[in-house]
Amino acid sequence: MSQDVSLKAIHHIRTMGRGLKSHLVLCENGDLCVVRLRSTTQRSEPIAAVVASRIARTFGLPTPECVVVKIGDSLLRETPELSKMRELRREDWIGDHSGTLYVRAHDGSLFDLLPDPYLDSLNNPESFLHFLALDKWCSHSGPPKPVFYRSGSGSQHSVEFVSRGGSLCGAGLGFRDHPLNGVYYQKAVYDRVTGWDSFDPILSNLILASPDGLYRTTKDLPFGWSEEHRDELDRLVESLLVRRSRIRQLITQSRDQVPGLFPSWTRRTFVPPQHRFEGSPLLRLIRSGK
Repeated sequence: MSQDVSLKAIHHIRTMGRGLKSHLVLCENGDLCVVRLRSTTQRSEPIAAVVASRIARTFGLPTPECVVVKIGDSLLRETPELSKMRELRREDWIGDHSGTLYVRAHDGSLFDLLPDPYLDSLNNPESFLHFLALDKWCSHSGPPKPVFYRSGSGSQHSVEFVSRGGSLCGAGLGFRDHPLNGVYYQKAVYDRVTGWDSFDPILSNLILASPDGLYRTTKDLPFGWSEEHRDELDRLVESLLVRRSRIRQLITQSRDQVPGLFPSWTRRTFVPPQHRFEGSPLLRLIRSGK
């Protein structure tokens, strides 16, 4: 049984982003979901998105829950405009697909961008630092994708982070490090960083991540992925365990190579060296239940 909720789509609202890979749909229970059609994505890309989202949620970071979205003939009948998408066939739509719940806003208003002055009044500004540390660890290609929404009846906003498919090299289920990985282009979100303490407690939690907790994020994946890609996922967990000791080095690389990233971080502190981690024997013990 998958850990992910299964929902039935009843209405297509619009495509999301470029191309026809992602679609916003209304589900039978009233939830909005972003669904990625399985036939339009590389095989490992949705696996990376689900695993990366589960890791983020394991550490309490604000990212939407993964779901399985069922699309049937009724969706095509209710939204005849889908027949105008000549690049997609009926077979591309029908079936179960990977998706995420859409961000829920108090007044229904969602924003892809906030001006710098509004960023200062976010309810959870530390989330940008937390996701930077996570994205260094999980090798998230490019910047994170935040979605802003009003937190209540007032003027304050909160942020959630969506589109986690760029983590783990997307379809590669691996790692490719770059100074700009995970760096948001509005650098005002990093103005308050004064040192390593600014990244805690999440940085310490990532470095101390338990093998058992990481292994659970790759279990019971939808569509039989856990069984079909078991060896590949085990290697991924082992690599993540090794990379825990590199998170500080990767953040330091960005600090030193991205101009003006942390303007308030003026004191340079010692960064501990990497430590070797023998992952395979421990994972074998975890899997055997000893």
